[in-house]
Amino acid sequence: MKQRAQSENSSEAVFSVRFPAVVEFVVPLRKAFSAFLEVKKVSHDIVYMLTLGLSEAVINVIEHTYHFDPSKWIVVEWHLEEAGEERELIVTIRDFGEKVDPSCLVPRPLEDLKDHGLGLHLIRKTYDSVEFDHTVSCLLYTSRAHETSLHLVCRLL
Repeated sequence: MKQRAQSENSSEAVFSVRFPAVVEFVVPLRKAFSAFLEVKKVSHDIVYMLTLGLSEAVINVIEHTYHFDPSKWIVVEWHLEEAGEERELIVTIRDFGEKVDPSCLVPRPLEDLKDHGLGLHLIRKTYDSVEFDHTVSCLLYTSRAHETSLHLVCRLL
């Protein structure tokens, strides 16, 4: 969707949730995210898949970036851009851990039956665009921290 200027009368609600890297906090995140999509009249099946993809991405940060360290933080933001009939859901997941090389993130073959490891496949099938941004550097508390942003975009019909 092309960038559009906002009029003074319109405002896009951007939801932002900041929480510690604890798996149990994914549940309220899922509830808030799916409630937002339902209010925006997104079909139940699509809400389910988008929420599942978001959950997988956040749990990947908790497990692979933070190694289940509850002292680390994650920020998830989302909003819906609407222009006429076009609607795009924009989700950004930010972490402050070690940078990930996206070229190393290769999902396992679907034929390889294991108890986990399909998260990347699911995320890439659910969202139209999956991009990493390592260019951001931020001030976290009182020291410099590297930030990785994962941008997920889904065009909704």
